[in-house]
Amino acid sequence: MAIQTNKINKEQADKIRLIDEGQFADLKAKEIAPKDLTNTISSLANADGGDLYIGITNKTREWDGFSNIEAANGHLQIFEELFPLGTDFQYEFLQCDAYIGIVLHVQVDKTRSVMYASNKVAYLRRGAQNLPMNTPEKIRRLELTKGIASFESETVNCPKELIVESSIIANFIKEVVPTTTSEAWLKKQNLIVNNRPTVAGVLMFAEEPQAVLPKHCGVKIYRYKSRDLEGHRDLLADQPITIEGDIYSQIYSAVKVTKEITEQIPKLSEAGIENISYPPETLHEILTNAVLHRDYSIKDDIHIRIYVLKEYHEKKIGQLLYQKAMEIARQRNAGYVWLGVWEENERAINFYKKNGFVEFDQHIFKLGNDEQTDIMMKLQLKCK
Repeated sequence: MAIQTNKINKEQADKIRLIDEGQFADLKAKEIAPKDLTNTISSLANADGGDLYIGITNKTREWDGFSNIEAANGHLQIFEELFPLGTDFQYEFLQCDAYIGIVLHVQVDKTRSVMYASNKVAYLRRGAQNLPMNTPEKIRRLELTKGIASFESETVNCPKELIVESSIIANFIKEVVPTTTSEAWLKKQNLIVNNRPTVAGVLMFAEEPQAVLPKHCGVKIYRYKSRDLEGHRDLLADQPITIEGDIYSQIYSAVKVTKEITEQIPKLSEAGIENISYPPETLHEILTNAVLHRDYSIKDDIHIRIYVLKEYHEKKIGQLLYQKAMEIARQRNAGYVWLGVWEENERAINFYKKNGFVEFDQHIFKLGNDEQTDIMMKLQLKCK
C-alpha cells in the first residue's frame, strides 16, 4: 500500500513543530537510527496511542525533513516489519512549501497485543518517557492492563476444598438447575482448573478470600471532614472501617455500613440539625460496579470515602455536633468524655481546649502502614 504525501500550510507545520512532547506525542530528528525510533512506537502502542513526527530537530524544533520519500526507506522498512501499516499503524508524509524536506508522521493506535521494539523489548509510554518492560513481572502487568490476560482466571495455590466445601457455595448450589454438585458446577464454570480454585472462584465462594489474596479484595470505608480529593489523616472523622468476606457479602455489608455512616451525618437546615438519607439502590449500584469491575491484580482495597462538603465548613456545625454529644453524655449520666486527636491537627486541639478538654495521655493511631501519634483529651462532667 502506497504511503500518501499530504501538503500542509505553514501554520499547520508550526503547530507540529511546537507540539508539547508528552504522553501522546513525540518529535524526532531524521538522523536518529530507525531501530531506536521503534522504542517510541512500541511505547505509544502499548499505552494509549499517539503520534510520532520524524524530521523535526530535537532542541531547536526546526522542520528538517527527508529530502524525498526514498530517503525514508530505511525507516519504513523496519517500521513495516514490526508495525505493519493497517488498523493500528498509519504512515504519511507531510510537506510544507515554507520548509525544506518532508516529515514522516506515524500515527499509532493503542494495540490489543503487546508490541516489541527492534531490540525485542516492549516499552510503555509514561509522559515523555519510553519505559522498558524488561522483566516478566512488568510484561505480565502490561498484559493485564491491556486485557490480554486476566488475573481473575489464574489459579490460586490453595486446595479446591476452600471453595468446594464453603457455606457460600452450599447455599448457592441449592438454587442451580438442574441439580448438580458444588465441585462439578465450579469446574464447569472454570472456577476450578487443574484441581485449583481460580482467583474468581476464591473471590465469589471462599468464606475469607482476604486470607488467600491479602490486600487484593477488601473494602475500606473512610469518613472525612473535607471534600478534598486527597484524604488526609487530620481530616478523618472516625477510624476507617474494613469490610471483608466474599464479594457478594461485601457489597451488601458495604452498602449497609455506608448508609449508616451517611445517615449519621447531620445537615444544617432552617429547623436546625437534621439527619440526611441516601437511597440504598444508588449505593448498591455504585458498589456493585466497583466490586465487579475493579482490577483484582492490583494490591489495594476498594476505598469508599465520605466527605462533608466544603460549603458546610465554618458554619459552626462542629460546635452544634459537640453540644449534641455532650447532651447525650449527660443524659447517660457519664462521668467524663474522652477522645483522641492527631497531634498535628492544631485546629481540632484548640477547639477541644476551648470546650474544656485537657490532655491526659497519648497513643499510636495506625492508618495503613503510617503510625502517627494521637493526643488523648478528656472532659470531666461530674465532680469527683
